[in-house]
Amino acid sequence: MKQFSTVCLLILLFLSPLCAQNREEGVAFWTEENETSGLYAAHKTFPFGTELIITNPVSKAQVNVLVGGRPRLDVPDLLVEISKEAAEKLGMPPGYPMWVYIMEAPIVRPASLPAMRPRAGTVTQTGIATVRNTNESVLEAAHPSIAIGSKVKLTNTRTGQNVIVIIRNRILASRERIVEITRGAAGALGITQRGEVRLESVTLQ
Repeated sequence: MKQFSTVCLLILLFLSPLCAQNREEGVAFWTEENETSGLYAAHKTFPFGTELIITNPVSKAQVNVLVGGRPRLDVPDLLVEISKEAAEKLGMPPGYPMWVYIMEAPIVRPASLPAMRPRAGTVTQTGIATVRNTNESVLEAAHPSIAIGSKVKLTNTRTGQNVIVIIRNRILASRERIVEITRGAAGALGITQRGEVRLESVTLQ
């Protein structure tokens, strides 16, 4: 019996560092501008469709989310960007970064995500474009999954106006919104706040 207890103790000592290595710690963020519904997250490295467990280390509240995009680049040290529904379950106020723990869930369930995965060839997509709340005149956009640095052509489906923009940032995957654009790009498309656009890839990196 004593030998069995010793073996169990050694196994626990061996597994503890491995469990700690599987856990990530960092900054989570969400804003009221994010219209994504459902339990989704944008993470730097986990593949799309991966199920993650996010924990609020203070309240111990937890939420399971699916990775459906890559995080924005304008928040320093950002590890994960989460949807409104996920943030509410963690007790996280909008616009305030929160330190969280992240682990991959033991079982990854397959899911059909609204995010588009880039592949070789031409990518086309139709959906809503929203305008970033800044006064940037550059012709840039944010997309959930198309490679940073890629060029895409956006066409206003109502007027036919079009513009070529460069993907410079990330947004969370959404069932409706496919891209977020700068005011410079919005002006070229004749859009003020939001409008339906057709997205076509010019180059894929």
